[in-house]
Amino acid sequence: MLSPVRARIYLACGSIVTAPLMHAAFVDPRFVVPAIGAAMIQASLAAWLATARWPSRRWAAATLAAAGVLAAGFWASRTSIGALSGVTHACVFLTLLVLFGGSLLPGRTPVVTRIARAARGPLSPELLQYTRIVTWTWAAFAGLQLLGSAVLLTFAPPAIWSLFVNGLDMPAMLILGGGEYAYRRYRFRALPRLSPEQFRLALAAYFSVRDP
Repeated sequence: MLSPVRARIYLACGSIVTAPLMHAAFVDPRFVVPAIGAAMIQASLAAWLATARWPSRRWAAATLAAAGVLAAGFWASRTSIGALSGVTHACVFLTLLVLFGGSLLPGRTPVVTRIARAARGPLSPELLQYTRIVTWTWAAFAGLQLLGSAVLLTFAPPAIWSLFVNGLDMPAMLILGGGEYAYRRYRFRALPRLSPEQFRLALAAYFSVRDP
């Protein structure tokens, strides 16, 4: 069975392929079919992750998401393929918004705090505050991505909107993630670094335990 950790990895790797395909399909109809297939996979993975804490709903959500993209693909053409770009972009960042923003609700523990606890054990008050701020940052980033897409889709030329949702979203995520990591290494330089395996186990522990 597909684990949430693997689903996140596949979603991230798939985004690297899907975005260029979407932009290519936007200007050349020969890329429409592979773009639709990639979008279906992305939408399914995003739906799977969004419902990771409700196992009985995951398959239904993933199937409905894929079916929705496939249905949109039937009327996709050289000019309307952009709609699928919006679907993929929205699925990815709605998932992030639900994941990070939902964990900030009263009575719940922020995502980054839970992962840090799983990796390092009890956290100092400074680390608790920092991990909450990082969770807020990722939730705000996801919300701004969705807002930016809606604004550009409404007011900007289609090519500019396509560039935003297919070319700039992943670099922006890498810049945010890399910047946060560099700042964290500087601010908490006394903390030992986590190995990739420790981080993977921390993610697995996060998804295997329910809130709070």
